[in-house]
Amino acid sequence: MMERTRATLAPVCQGLQSLTESLLEVVEMIQSIDSLLETVKFPDKPAEDAAPPEPLQEDTSSALLPPEAAALDRLEKIVGKMRLGVRGELNTILSLYYRIDLEPLFALDIGNVIRSFQVVSAEVLREAFNAFMETGEREKREDLELLLKVGAEIDSFVEVPQAAVAELSK
Repeated sequence: MMERTRATLAPVCQGLQSLTESLLEVVEMIQSIDSLLETVKFPDKPAEDAAPPEPLQEDTSSALLPPEAAALDRLEKIVGKMRLGVRGELNTILSLYYRIDLEPLFALDIGNVIRSFQVVSAEVLREAFNAFMETGEREKREDLELLLKVGAEIDSFVEVPQAAVAELSK
């Protein structure tokens, strides 16, 4: 097995720089299309049919026509998948050059604390979800996000009282 050195790291950095340039080209492509679309001219309507110009809405997704909405949705999915793939591969490269040694933590008995971490139960997750859905409060959303981040049981079934099911079906 070849040892990792500055000499073996240099081509990795060059490859990352090349990928950065490729991604910047994609960003420039998107910006170029956006700028080009801003120059589209529409035929003037006769004066009696002309409605006052509408200001641009913050949430323009509801004004999207189906073909544009579908294309933007596909682009968002492509970028999302790419982002996950890129993150995973970058983590792979990074882990080849950096090692995390947890041995000192176990020597300080912190390892036992780490071992004691348990997955958050599906019931606790459901309660946090319900609290957020009922109030919509930012704090409740952050609580829910934290449970999902630290490890909640998301593939389990939870008993839901029949009254709650009836309420949902209204």
